Amino acid sequence: MTIDPVNSIEPSNRSWLIGSGDDCDVVLSHPKVSKHHCQLTRSGDRLSIHDVNSETGTWVDGVPFVGPKPIRRGSSIMLGETVEMLWPVDLLHFKSVITIGRSPENDVVLDKPNVSGRHARLIDDGNTLWIEDCGSTNGVALNRPDNLVRHHRVVPTDAIYLGSTRITIDRILQVGLARETVNGKEVADRLAEKMLATTQVSNVERARKRKVRSALMTCIAIASILLGAACAVYFAKVSDTPSKSGERIPKMVP
Repeated sequence: MTIDPVNSIEPSNRSWLIGSGDDCDVVLSHPKVSKHHCQLTRSGDRLSIHDVNSETGTWVDGVPFVGPKPIRRGSSIMLGETVEMLWPVDLLHFKSVITIGRSPENDVVLDKPNVSGRHARLIDDGNTLWIEDCGSTNGVALNRPDNLVRHHRVVPTDAIYLGSTRITIDRILQVGLARETVNGKEVADRLAEKMLATTQVSNVERARKRKVRSALMTCIAIASILLGAACAVYFAKVSDTPSKSGERIPKMVP
């Protein structure tokens, strides 16, 4: 049985650079978004993303990562944990596919005799998840073994039966996208380095401001001394100047 492609456009390999720089394919003008923040890649019916050494990191479904990391169209991708990534126009109608079956080339392999070589596929169109029978021998059932379906909407808490083999949609998503794991240590080390660099810059700036403030106070003190001396000289001259009657102006007594 021939399975129709889920995407209307021909499978292709392409990458999109995402960030705040004008040279990016997708531009997000936001202070939390680095000039070159992350790169999104399509390889046939699969998507992956990796962080391009951004200042604030890239988060997939609430978890920071370095990558490259496989994602699906419905994945939540945040830049700097607060800015939602904008999808390229070319991928607005893209659908991610996770294949399920006994053959090792599937994304989720179930080595059971009642599971066909390519039994089913989970399709994510960005808004909804769909389970689809790929012409299997024993069919696909939703939530109970006798509820056979061909193409049906599902949610992560649903369970499907491939013949008599049960698996949840949530598990399919976990296994299907588990080709790359989150390197938490690498993320933590890189963020720590950036925080240290920021702290060092802040310390240098504070030291510079202290020097400027000290120099300013010194200038004010010198100016006060000079002004006091000038006033003293002025009043001394005034006190020694004769009046029109020939008398000297008496010195001012404080």
